[in-house]
Amino acid sequence: MLELIAIFTHDLSNPLQSITVLCELGLDDVAEGSDDQIRAEQCLEAAQRMRAILQGLGGLSRHTEGFSALADVVDRANKLLVRRFDRHNTSVDLDLGNLGGRCVARGFEFALLTIWLGYLSAAAEASAVRNKLSLRISGTAPGRCSLRIASEASDSDNHTEPLELAQSYAARAGAIITDLGGTLQVTEDCVMLDIPAVVPDELSKYAQ
Repeated sequence: MLELIAIFTHDLSNPLQSITVLCELGLDDVAEGSDDQIRAEQCLEAAQRMRAILQGLGGLSRHTEGFSALADVVDRANKLLVRRFDRHNTSVDLDLGNLGGRCVARGFEFALLTIWLGYLSAAAEASAVRNKLSLRISGTAPGRCSLRIASEASDSDNHTEPLELAQSYAARAGAIITDLGGTLQVTEDCVMLDIPAVVPDELSKYAQ
């Protein structure tokens, strides 16, 4: 799967770069404030969004082994889904406290993406007008940290209720977390994760 992602992103990157350059050159040839300028700007914006998506996919194919700072892993996952968050009117509240520098397995990004996609699916099924995702540190121990991930959906009357992660998404994310040496627990209003997370100075010892 990761090999297919790498091939896909590579094959699309070169023609997309050409499209981006042509859009930029086209802007030089249109009149200021004209309909042609508006259309050219829309094309350029679409090409730039596509480039951001490809960069995110490329990051997935490159960052599957080894360790990265927790903050970096969360940031990559957030950037990869940012357009989908916008479409679903979803805000994301991230609070890693002072543990963002702890190192976690890069594979954790796949688990996080799975959980977030599951909550977006639950929000769509609930016909939510607005959705809020949150990720917070809920505890810490030597070599480990606990995370709480939750989602709240709001309707047109501003009534808010927590969403529950579907079993199919929980199973997929749980398998990843288990492989990384962690645990996942789903409740009616959140997902609780406990994962290995070490300070950089101890990373070499942990990897051994």
